[in-house]
Amino acid sequence: MKRTCEVVERVGQAIFDKVCPGIRMKDADREVYKEAARAAIAAMSPADAVQIGDKVERIAGHRWPGEVVMAGYTLAGAYRVVVESTAPEVAGALHICSPDQLRKVTKWFPINSKTR
Repeated sequence: MKRTCEVVERVGQAIFDKVCPGIRMKDADREVYKEAARAAIAAMSPADAVQIGDKVERIAGHRWPGEVVMAGYTLAGAYRVVVESTAPEVAGALHICSPDQLRKVTKWFPINSKTR
């Protein structure tokens, strides 16, 4: 959490410096630019991470197929995705996962299929 706050502070300062070169940031401006920094950081996702629209299979815990419907960062700065289950028994259920709990799939099989 501390590291994330430091990153947000630095990015906020960098945004301010670009927008207002040579001007010293006032405390009142600090929160505005920190919020801009949070939004900028949230818009970025790890290049190798699963993205919205990817068909995935959860490989940690309960195994089931699904599709990534949302992505973003926790307050602590960890990248998370929301996967909507496509398994018939729980179709539509939403699960928050870290990317290392998932793998992208190219072929769909029923959850209990022996063809995997």
